[in-house]
Amino acid sequence: MRLRWLLVLRCAFALPLGDEQPAALVQAPAPQEAAPLCPVPTSAGQAICDWSTDDRQLALNLKHRLLTSVAAATHGKRLLLSNTLAHELVHVEVTPEILDAGYSLERAWTDGPGRSAPLLIYVHGTPATTYPNSSCVALEALSREPDVPVVLVTLGWDSHADPLSVGLSDMDEEYYLQVACARDLLALPQVIMWVVSHSQDERSNVRSDKYRFVPIGFGADAFLSRTNHFKSLSEETIIGMVAEASRRFSPGTSDGAVPWDGMGAAPPQRLVYAPFSTLERANGSAGAIPGLQAAGEHGEVNTTEYMCEALRTVIGLSPPGTRPDCFRHYELLTAGDIVVTTEHPNGTHSLHTILAGLPVVYVSEVGGWGGLSCSWLLAQVRRFQSWERFAHEKLTVEYWRDYVKNESMAAFTRHQQAKLASDLERSMNNRPV
Repeated sequence: MRLRWLLVLRCAFALPLGDEQPAALVQAPAPQEAAPLCPVPTSAGQAICDWSTDDRQLALNLKHRLLTSVAAATHGKRLLLSNTLAHELVHVEVTPEILDAGYSLERAWTDGPGRSAPLLIYVHGTPATTYPNSSCVALEALSREPDVPVVLVTLGWDSHADPLSVGLSDMDEEYYLQVACARDLLALPQVIMWVVSHSQDERSNVRSDKYRFVPIGFGADAFLSRTNHFKSLSEETIIGMVAEASRRFSPGTSDGAVPWDGMGAAPPQRLVYAPFSTLERANGSAGAIPGLQAAGEHGEVNTTEYMCEALRTVIGLSPPGTRPDCFRHYELLTAGDIVVTTEHPNGTHSLHTILAGLPVVYVSEVGGWGGLSCSWLLAQVRRFQSWERFAHEKLTVEYWRDYVKNESMAAFTRHQQAKLASDLERSMNNRPV
């Protein structure tokens, strides 16, 4: 018997945070019987990796566990969108207006968190788009009011990220001022933490314990009407499909297929699947496993097909996009896949922290994409079969909102205690002898 693998090589373009508020996301209700069902595949594709019946059953059992874990972790929650996360956390957005004579960060701190927590300020990433020189504007504003403790937030998309993740050695001249200001901004005592996503920190010559990393997630705005992949499916639809797959998937069925209406007799060939135009992103993986080939003409992938193929798949190969973190990682994880991606040479990239506890492996274990083999892929199924639980809660806004709030309060407490100790020492030193 054969199992199908999924190779979806894409990192979609999302939109930057701007002036417009994103559309409110629909709270996912308990899935109803009318949840969307996957059609019978129009083509069985090319099957690879001849596994034994026992190996195949092991993979199907794991798939059922992964789907069940995702469904439980996302029930009643919202999938991670950076706009949603930012708007739930941030009190002040860095725009030119914060330099106006009548503007006060002190007042924003009082009116926002009520001085019992740090002020969270959004700093736009590099390359700057909506608000150029965002770091420099923030630096000037904070320098005027040094007694306001702040947490900076910069959430990236595509090639945009926190300014300090661009190494100074290979930086374009137009970014120099923005990055220089960001370095000075990070050094301010009142900046107690900087939350970033889509970072490329292994290329930066700046290291700081003030950094906290969050995922790029599923993009910036709500799931817009796009033609590729998840972007034209609503959040409610995606969560509903996963919950329905979790309920109806039966690893004990005779043919191993997800027994959905219209799919009960579908053969379970587990092919490697990829948009044609992006297969090269795997950097040589096309020749790593016999039969690995792109599917879809000129890279066109039907949205429902993408989701359904991911739901039928045990392992998804997910090379990085413009940076190590990629929307595709989270799309495949949401569909209950093991994700195979790239590890960076120094082994310290933030992706390791972000994806800890999730079923993710790195091709560095086999020397890169060219070292993939059916036996190694099967070994990953056995690896994760031994795990007791999976951290699929990391796919939600709620998890990362709470993470940022908890880390911010911990940093705020340390800052206030240090300030109190410093003020006490200064008071003692100023006492008359």
